[in-house]
Amino acid sequence: MALFYYTRGMTTTEKMQAYPEIWGGVECTISRSDNTYRDQLHLSNHYNRQDDLEAFAALGMKSIRYPILWEKHSADENGIIDWTWASQQLLNLQRLGIEPIAGLLHHGNGPLSTSLIDKDFPLKLAEYARKVASVSMDKILYPR
Repeated sequence: MALFYYTRGMTTTEKMQAYPEIWGGVECTISRSDNTYRDQLHLSNHYNRQDDLEAFAALGMKSIRYPILWEKHSADENGIIDWTWASQQLLNLQRLGIEPIAGLLHHGNGPLSTSLIDKDFPLKLAEYARKVASVSMDKILYPR
């Protein structure tokens, strides 16, 4: 009842601003056991289902934890990382007015070149974070 009185007389915009924002996330674990990966985004078919982001927007989500996972975006034999999928998804989120919270690692342990017990794991993860930043994600998210 208090909420009813609180919002009485407010415009629709003011009412929307008065409520907490809805944030969400996709289950995006890429787990590794020995040298075998289990990719939850693949198993849920999120990589191929283009209407997931529209569904999140329809729920009213304003921010989403979204995967740019190290295991998925590790370099190929030529040292090149394919950012195509991540870039397209970030553009779609921008179009829908959803702010991404980039997840670089989620219950995983990185590509095969490292593991959680690797003493250089923090440095390698930091290098991956630098690479993510260097692909000009700000230009993808906020083009001028």
